[in-house]
Amino acid sequence: MEFGEMFRVIRKQKRISLQEIVGEEISYSALATFERGECMLSFENLTTLLRKLNLSLDEFYCLCSSEIIETEYEIFSKKASTYFYTRDLKQLTLLSEQQLEKYKNTNTLFYKCNAIICKVIGSLLDNKSINVSEDDKTFILDYLWNIEVWTKYELSVLNYSLPIIPIASLKNFINEIWKSLPSDFLTDKLHSYKFNLINSILSLMIEENLYKESQPWIDKIKLRLYGSQDFFSMTYLYMLELMLNKQLNPTKKLNEEFDQLKRVLKKMGAENYANHYEIEWNTIITSE
Repeated sequence: MEFGEMFRVIRKQKRISLQEIVGEEISYSALATFERGECMLSFENLTTLLRKLNLSLDEFYCLCSSEIIETEYEIFSKKASTYFYTRDLKQLTLLSEQQLEKYKNTNTLFYKCNAIICKVIGSLLDNKSINVSEDDKTFILDYLWNIEVWTKYELSVLNYSLPIIPIASLKNFINEIWKSLPSDFLTDKLHSYKFNLINSILSLMIEENLYKESQPWIDKIKLRLYGSQDFFSMTYLYMLELMLNKQLNPTKKLNEEFDQLKRVLKKMGAENYANHYEIEWNTIITSE
């Protein structure tokens, strides 16, 4: 989708008319032409217009970039997830080879990342027959280090690649993603995804016994979520705290706390959440 067309979609979504946008910087006709994708605006004019939509340049670019690859990535992601959950290593390997072939033909990094993602999740099923090479790991790390704007796709690449990324790098990534979170991040799907990814990274850090490094981030999340009514986020935060305290309290006491959480969830009619967290908790409490 062109910049102008995306601008029009956002403007209409916010129910702002052309008349409310135009001013000394740009005329009605020039803005209409821009929205039809027939011309571009100067950097200064575009920034001014985005300000009227309460949108930063980074957010706008992120939305435009995500729209370009969203459909193709969704198709790939759906296939990769299906093959992973059905443990279909043959199809997962074939999908990786297809993505790699597209990369060779187009030199588009998108396809190379997808090919490596297939290897990563495939190695979780069978690390003997599917190997993620050091070159693959280096490629993903280099790709992620060069990201300036975290779109949904880049966040997905990081999420899928968590098993192969060194903890030291994850510490830096969590800091970069955190800096891009606005105060009202739970109202936006992209920023909510960032928050969930931060939680996943923290889970890994805690599993690696990095308690001192994890505690400040959990404290930051608690401060950011202060007064929040978001059920999922608050529950996940509670899970992180239980994980963090795993080595500090007797297992019996932690089980008692978790049983209390389950009762609260079921009382609220959120039995699915209770079942989900019970599976996750059993994994946590039995891990070494």
